[in-house]
Amino acid sequence: VCYQNKFAGKFYPEMKELLANLEEYGFEIWIVTASTELLYQRFVHEQLGIPVDRILGVKSCIRDGIVTDEVVRPIPQDAGKAEVIHTFIKARPLIVGGNSRGDMEMMHESVGLRILVNPDDAKPEQAMGGKTVKSYWENDPMTLIVASDDRPDESIEWTTGKLGVARNPSHPKP
Repeated sequence: VCYQNKFAGKFYPEMKELLANLEEYGFEIWIVTASTELLYQRFVHEQLGIPVDRILGVKSCIRDGIVTDEVVRPIPQDAGKAEVIHTFIKARPLIVGGNSRGDMEMMHESVGLRILVNPDDAKPEQAMGGKTVKSYWENDPMTLIVASDDRPDESIEWTTGKLGVARNPSHPKP
């Protein structure tokens, strides 16, 4: 219900088009996310048609049909995203896309193109040698930096705001 009410139909159209083109040319599409795998598998599959076994996220142990708080390693966060590639996909990707510091190690796994969407250019990242995400990648000739219209829906009262969690920055398309 939450997905249908707040997120349905909000995938970047440019990303959907890119994925469709890659699939048309025979690319095997995988999603690696730092979010909970069980939550993402269904709606990503429904929206993009990617098989659920190619949507990898934080895996929880399930006992007697109940999701536990035990997490299966590797955990796809930061360096763990590269470990997920080696552990579950077992091939280095030709193209990797990301948008944050947490995608750095995974993006380094690409043997070809890297696509960086709406990167942060304000916060220096220690793991990136004190550079922002954008400045870390902008001189890499194998990295394409793209902008996609990404603005929060102001009509939604997000629970994270009530909890004092900072909002992601808005990225209106130039």
